[in-house]
Amino acid sequence: MISHVVAYGQSREIGKDNDLLWRLPDDLKHFKTVTSGGTVVMGRKTFESIGKALPNRRNIVVTSDSSFEADQVEVWHDLDRLVELSEQEEWFVIGGATLYEQTMPMTSRIYATEVESRFEADTYYPERTGEWTVTNQINHPQDERHAYSFTFKQYDKADIE
Repeated sequence: MISHVVAYGQSREIGKDNDLLWRLPDDLKHFKTVTSGGTVVMGRKTFESIGKALPNRRNIVVTSDSSFEADQVEVWHDLDRLVELSEQEEWFVIGGATLYEQTMPMTSRIYATEVESRFEADTYYPERTGEWTVTNQINHPQDERHAYSFTFKQYDKADIE
């Protein structure tokens, strides 16, 4: 199964200048809980913004740059193997916007952190395509460690046969 793990603001904004728009410790903890022990798939710019391979995960970087290399990651130059390999286990697409857009048609689940504010951004999460159902939801209020309220939502794609 292919899943997206994403945090976005009220206008689906996800980043600016190749960086996050907020710092929410419990969102980072949630991200780690969801993806640990699994396979994360990211674009080159997302990898460069993180700066290193994420521990306790198989890291795949998708890039058209044939000279790109990095320690502790697999480098793919296309998505051809993704659908076939993800039939065995859940794979987590973690950004950026282009990779989210390219994989949206084949995505079955979205782990979204919906931040309850609007932000100045240059990168946005694409519109969901198809029918989706919220299968889990946890609200998190603003507090001394979190400048914004947010909600963890799990969306599952409706099976249309």
